[in-house]
Amino acid sequence: PLFDGTKQPAHAFHFVFCLDGSGSMSGQPWQDLTAAYQQLLHRRNSDQCLGDLVSVVTFSDSPTVQITRQPIATVAKSFSATFGGTYFAPALTQCDALIAGTPAGYTPILIFMSDGCDGSSNAIGTMQQLYTKYRGRNLQVHTIAFASSWGSGATLLQSMATAAGGK
Repeated sequence: PLFDGTKQPAHAFHFVFCLDGSGSMSGQPWQDLTAAYQQLLHRRNSDQCLGDLVSVVTFSDSPTVQITRQPIATVAKSFSATFGGTYFAPALTQCDALIAGTPAGYTPILIFMSDGCDGSSNAIGTMQQLYTKYRGRNLQVHTIAFASSWGSGATLLQSMATAAGGK
């Protein structure tokens, strides 16, 4: 489940996807990440949640905002990636700006997809700051691990989710 129904009733959401397009995600990991993104969009559309908004940030050495608060039915289903280095904190800063623009009546949900290989040093702290800033708006956070993340990368992603009260 992407949202906790005990915290608020189901209504419109602003999904902010943060997608790792770094070198360690090239090939099958990027294909798997893209498939997961597409599956989530399909599932929400199948649930007739056409009022949802979607924003997308892709990142490697630096973040790129691909989509800003577009209706879920009209968003792009795939993106190109640069497959460079990996820096989580700048990407999360871009997500902060997108979450800040979440319209009234929408619950922001951050979905961070990566293998957990981070070259920056403050991913957990940055995630904690996001949660502190937006918990009053019921921000929900999910980190999703791919490919080589079954090790220290998965541990980092789990710690980021925990820091933001997420999964």
